[in-house]
Amino acid sequence: MQTAAETQTGAQAPAQLQAPAQPQALTQPQAPAQQTARTSASWVPLIISAVAVLAMCVFIFYMSARPADESDALSLGVVWHIVGFIVPGYDQMSPDDQLYWQHLLNHPVRKTAHFLEYAALGALVLNLLVQVKRRQLARHALARIADLGPHIKRLCAAAWAFATIYAAGDEIHQLFVPGRTGKPTDVLIDSAGILFGVFVVALVLHFIAKRQSRNA
Repeated sequence: MQTAAETQTGAQAPAQLQAPAQPQALTQPQAPAQQTARTSASWVPLIISAVAVLAMCVFIFYMSARPADESDALSLGVVWHIVGFIVPGYDQMSPDDQLYWQHLLNHPVRKTAHFLEYAALGALVLNLLVQVKRRQLARHALARIADLGPHIKRLCAAAWAFATIYAAGDEIHQLFVPGRTGKPTDVLIDSAGILFGVFVVALVLHFIAKRQSRNA
């Protein structure tokens, strides 16, 4: 017959055999300072892209605001540096012949400059729109380039349209500059340059997206 002490000890035994419950690890929330730093860092590419677009627009405006004689002198100076590389025997020519070649190449050089500066503008505008869309897709960070797939065509079209409108406005601006003219053909050249710049950036984005998809 069990005593009262033995009965009490036996009742306590199952409780002693049970392992104490382990506390579950709790996921600590991200520190506010870390989240703020991450959000601030995600703004950096967008700000840099916007400043680059603004700087390019200001540069184009400045170049278009120069009177015709200053603009011609600048382009002829550029031609003078490159004509020796593309015209055989240029250094042995008479001054009149050298001047002839400089004026002959001045027009192509000016149009090439138009093409290249607007190619740069188109590329920069598309990059800016890409950064904006990345922030829209991921509010507190930057979305991957691979996530932009459905939006790339619209971003390219928007970049081309914006830069082309700016090119048309720039030609109108030149109508008020002494000796300068605004030509529809220049808008077409600028638009072609914009399309080239947009294409190059879109191609780079395509390869980046493929690489991110393979590494995912």
